[in-house]
Amino acid sequence: MRRRGLLLLAVPAIAAALVGGGGTAAAESPGDTATDEAATITTLLHPGWNLIGWVGPETPVADLFEEIPALVQVSILDEATGRYLRVRRGDRSPRGGLTSLAPGMGLWLRLGGAEPVVWTRPAEAAGVLLQLGAGRRLAAWSGGPGSLRDALAGFGGALASAHRWNAEAQRYEAYRPGRTGAGAVLDAIAPGDGLWVFLSSPVRWWQQGAGAPPMVFVGDVDANDAAALGAEFRDVTARLAARFEDIEGTEITAYIHAELETLRAAYEAHGGRTADAGLCRYWTRSAIAYATSCDEPLGAAVGRAYFELLRDTVAPLDDLAAAEEGYSRRGPQWLLYGAREYVNALYLVETRGETYEQLRTALIAPARRTTLPLGSLETRDERDSAGLDVTIALGFLATESLVEHAGEVAILDYFRRLPASAGWREAFEAAFGVSVADFHDAFEASRPELAPLLPHLADELDEPAFVFLGTVGKELREALRASLEESMGLFATHFGGEASDFTIYVGSDLEAVAAEYRSVRGRDNPELCGDQGRSVIFQVASCKNPSLVLAHEYVHVLQHQLAGGAPWGPDWLTEGVAVYGEALHRAVIVQGLTVSEGLDERRREETAVLRTAGEIPALRDLETVADEAERIHYRLGFLAADWLAQRAGAEALLGYYRGLPSAEGWQEAFEASFGIAVDDFYTAFEAYRAELVTPEASTP
Repeated sequence: MRRRGLLLLAVPAIAAALVGGGGTAAAESPGDTATDEAATITTLLHPGWNLIGWVGPETPVADLFEEIPALVQVSILDEATGRYLRVRRGDRSPRGGLTSLAPGMGLWLRLGGAEPVVWTRPAEAAGVLLQLGAGRRLAAWSGGPGSLRDALAGFGGALASAHRWNAEAQRYEAYRPGRTGAGAVLDAIAPGDGLWVFLSSPVRWWQQGAGAPPMVFVGDVDANDAAALGAEFRDVTARLAARFEDIEGTEITAYIHAELETLRAAYEAHGGRTADAGLCRYWTRSAIAYATSCDEPLGAAVGRAYFELLRDTVAPLDDLAAAEEGYSRRGPQWLLYGAREYVNALYLVETRGETYEQLRTALIAPARRTTLPLGSLETRDERDSAGLDVTIALGFLATESLVEHAGEVAILDYFRRLPASAGWREAFEAAFGVSVADFHDAFEASRPELAPLLPHLADELDEPAFVFLGTVGKELREALRASLEESMGLFATHFGGEASDFTIYVGSDLEAVAAEYRSVRGRDNPELCGDQGRSVIFQVASCKNPSLVLAHEYVHVLQHQLAGGAPWGPDWLTEGVAVYGEALHRAVIVQGLTVSEGLDERRREETAVLRTAGEIPALRDLETVADEAERIHYRLGFLAADWLAQRAGAEALLGYYRGLPSAEGWQEAFEASFGIAVDDFYTAFEAYRAELVTPEASTP
């Protein structure tokens, strides 16, 4: 197993509230507008010794004596010497030079008198990163992100014990990991308290300040959604600040939209471009817009946006050397996208319950279907030609290799070095300790292990490559090879198209094919029967009729190769054309019928099902199908593809996909191929469908 870049410190998930223990932390809520009233923390001080965490801004020690009349002495531990620095009331020259308090300090306050004192003090809005060395350390607890239990659990094996001072009883209470009931000690430590931690190795501990990152809610956002999104937004910004430092100028404002329409209008107003149909989030240099209906978690989008903002902050374009034509001044496209997705994956591991390997598998799957070298993904044109998914896949793998070679900190170091470098290659070598050319050579040598090519790319044959997994018998293997050859010949004659090199994985059952499917497709599919990706088919031999499944998926391979990476258009047409091809195969090759006889039979079958299907959606409502299991778009799609083929010829079904790369949208390709505008087609088809599914009246 290759060693992965590891977190410097796993920061826990944020709690929904900033209140706990015996103190309170007042903070501006995500939807509030800023006010002049600063956040504060209130602590109950007892006569005698009190262990306090300083979570406010840098403050003179003398101010404490003015605010707390009963205060007798302030003490802090000097980690360098292991001795206490003390200031007593009335001291003219504080022992050890203790004159001011800084955020994150743990300190002892000794009070005289006989009554407790309620003390309210300012809370620092910004977070603080505590660099704690091994041994006994005195620290403050600000109250976030997350609970103290989660925070200390993030220390892993480095934490030997933690101790709370019970000021009322004037005694210590100990917490030791794994001891039953010990968690109650941590629960009693309130924001603004101090605590002892005993560490076997150094840790970095990010604590979020009282200030909340700015959020703006657009429209009537549900209160529960607002609370959940606010917590998630605070979480991701705190975690990323902990990982890469809280660099001034990296604050992001989140605009949370209740409706997609307002988000898309904002996108179009900002960028001057028409929003894609699926757009539900986007980001600019210092803001992110997100719709509550978006399937992707807000944290994933903010993670990417924060990293790009951080990158842009330490490497402003105006400070960078001029770039070669087609290049970004900040470097090659594979590195810009690979580093972003690497950082975002680490955040998702901490927050989403997914393993690094799950996320990695999904990101790098496209690397298995390209022979392009990393060095050919440097310019914007090269990125667009290869596809963003391929650029991200190879970039992610390359970033992993760089982290393994130079450490995670080298990612940000690279961007830091850009302003003082003659170009990105100079900054690359200084940050990662290897020249670009040498890294390319080493990376290409490791690719067969990292992401082995699909079999049809690894051989020198221009023909489909079958891979049989599990116990697929010889007879079935030969039958499938022959069936595919017959389908290819039939479709070449009838459609006027034939796919070139591709791979077919056939598993004897789901278990046999599951691992390879996950590696190539980047996800699991517990319902797998037949499926395809770009130039690859998967099928389970024990599911349905394997030759018909293969014919159906082969049509999808044709669609992929002809569309050349362009969006395919409506789901009903994608599946309708595939079912049309499957029907041809069944009629001519399996049943020995003519094309006309076979299509008539399939038309009658689909019509009979639709007559008893209850309420049937309009075809225009099936352009995007959320639940593939419904399959109504297969049936209506076949009837629509059949209608189009009768109108414009079967060759037009593939001619549509050939036209997609050069068309301004699928609607343009549709009209050019079928000779009818989309809206006119929908009107004509609904009339045709109504005629089909209405039973013929019987004659008395």
